[in-house]
Parts: sequence; C-alpha cells; structure tokens
Amino acid sequence: MKPLIKLSENDRREGIELPLLNDPLLAYETGVHIGDGSLHITKYGTHSVRYYGHGEDDWIFISEFLPRIIKKLYNKNVIARKCSDSNKCVLNVCSKAIATFKQDIGMSVGKKCITDLPYFVRLDKTLLAKCIRGIGDTDFSLYFTKNEKGKYSEPVISCVMNNKPLIQNLALYLNEMGFKVNIRVDVQRERNQKFLVEHHINIYGKRQLEEWMHFIGFSNPKQLTKYLVWKKFGFCHPKTTTYERLEILQFFRPNE
Repeated sequence: MKPLIKLSENDRREGIELPLLNDPLLAYETGVHIGDGSLHITKYGTHSVRYYGHGEDDWIFISEFLPRIIKKLYNKNVIARKCSDSNKCVLNVCSKAIATFKQDIGMSVGKKCITDLPYFVRLDKTLLAKCIRGIGDTDFSLYFTKNEKGKYSEPVISCVMNNKPLIQNLALYLNEMGFKVNIRVDVQRERNQKFLVEHHINIYGKRQLEEWMHFIGFSNPKQLTKYLVWKKFGFCHPKTTTYERLEILQFFRPNE
C-alpha cells in the first residue's frame, strides 16, 4: 500500500512517483539513507533528502549508481556534486513528496536518531537483507588483514557507529541470518583531542564474507572492488583506491 503523501506543484510537474513499501529497491535505498543520508523538512522552505560519500572512493556510487536508484523509485532526475569545502560528495534530492514520504516510513528529520530499522523492512527477510545491503554500502567497510605470509588475505566486514541501539539491532538481525557477529559497545577513543564513544560490529573470515556476498552483497564499487580483487588474487592491499582497483580488474579481465 502506498502512503497518502501530498505532492507539491513542482512534484506534479516533474511527475514524481512513490514506491510500494514491499519494493526491494526501496528497502535498499532506505538502508543507504540510514547509513549516509539526511532528511531536511522546513515548514516554509525546501524539503530534501541528501546522501553523502567520500569525494573519490564513493563518487561512482553517489554520482552514477544512486541517481539510477532514485530515478527508478521516484521518477526523479538528480545530479551529484563534489563539495568544494571538503573531500565529500553529495546527492541532493529536492522534493516535498519524497521528503515527507521518507518521514512517514520512519526516517528522522535532522540529526539521525533511528534506533531500529523501519517496520516494513523488519517484516520480510528479503527486504531486511536489502536494507542491510544499503547500510553496508555506506556505513560498513571491508578490509583484509595479513596472514602468516604477510599477505592481506583475511577478510573483515566492519561497522563503527555512535548509535548504540541501532548497531545492537543490526547485530541481532545479522545473528538471526546466521552470521557470527563480534560486537563491542562503549568503545572509547580519542580523536582531535576529543574523547568519543563508539560501538563496533565485526564479521571475520572467508566463509562469512562469501555468505555475506550470497545473502546480502555489496553494490558500492568501494566495497565490491575489494571483494573482486581478493577473489581473483587471494589478497587485497589496503592502500588502494576504488579507481585503482577498477583498473586492476579491467586490466586482468581478458585473462579470465
């Protein structure tokens, strides 16, 4: 069922559409929003949803992949930009209908205070996996530690948040999906002379990485290329960029 959201005149001119709640693509995009999105609703001003990423490593995801998702879901054309004052990029979706729709399905306005995944996602295992994939593409990282031979071959899927209830719920859902999740809460560390409290999820091992790719997966080239390089060569060096890994994979593709 579609929620009853009023469209602005601009929304009508653009032909904005709203998806059904059982759409797996909506579940995925909701996960992306939870990970790196923000919702802005002003009483007499602009209504928008913004998605942020690293200016280089997330650029393909923010500028190419995510706009196609927004087009398919909402029939909205959007263009990403790089921020001049920081090494970030942003995709800004201006629409009263989309912003109020997002609020209606459980996304918080302003500073994110979501403590759990939205109700419509939790009701269906497929939607739950898609939502976690969206969070994985934005808030999780994939990296490889050294084995006994000094090669970066041992995979770790990791997530660090300052949102304790959300990361505890994510750990619960991942455990229910069969993953062995290592969770640490109330981890204190110092950054820029400030003491922070963080909460960590880690999933270790080759078998669990393969299960993640089978049941959840990655769409962001930042994570996906690490997996593909590791899959092809048995290791993935940490000091490579998304574009460098794409070059490595394209260079060796003819030999597959």
